[in-house]
Amino acid sequence: YLHIHLPMRWLADHPGGFPPYIRDVCERVRPLIGYAGVGFQLPKTFEGQIKSEEIIAPLAKRFPGVEVDEPIQTSINIEDGGIKGVNWLTILDDRYIPELGGLDYLRMRLSEDIFPFYKYDGGLIIQAGPWPQIGDTTKNQWPEHYVTLAKVLKKIQMKEHYGIIQKKPGAMDNETMKEWLFRFDGK
Repeated sequence: YLHIHLPMRWLADHPGGFPPYIRDVCERVRPLIGYAGVGFQLPKTFEGQIKSEEIIAPLAKRFPGVEVDEPIQTSINIEDGGIKGVNWLTILDDRYIPELGGLDYLRMRLSEDIFPFYKYDGGLIIQAGPWPQIGDTTKNQWPEHYVTLAKVLKKIQMKEHYGIIQKKPGAMDNETMKEWLFRFDGK
């Protein structure tokens, strides 16, 4: 896996520059799957993760557009294929396109005005809206473009993802992670 973190300020300092940056990375790396947008950056140490777990789970539940990830756990969970989910930019290897009905079908389901496609050698990046959305479930605000994209890509979404931090009650345990994974279902 490759995990890149940029400060939020990067988007403001490089208007329109994030999708081309991600496309350039994809051209070089040729990932099987990926996502890019706003996400929680977990501490790198095990001790830091344990301390943060009581904070991450309620924030992830409240802000459904913010990515929750622990790359090693996710890479184990995707061994059988499928994507974890969607974010502002969702990256798909070409092998997924026929399974989804082909590019023409995707284009029919996803308006180019809202969902630009960025083709790269070996895959496709789908952008969900002009800017990242985080939503706020306490106000019943869901990141509508992510919800739409999740419905279109549901067929290739993984069925299981085990928890990422599980040392304290209320953490991103298996049940909480599964709820988060399927948070856009039924919206």
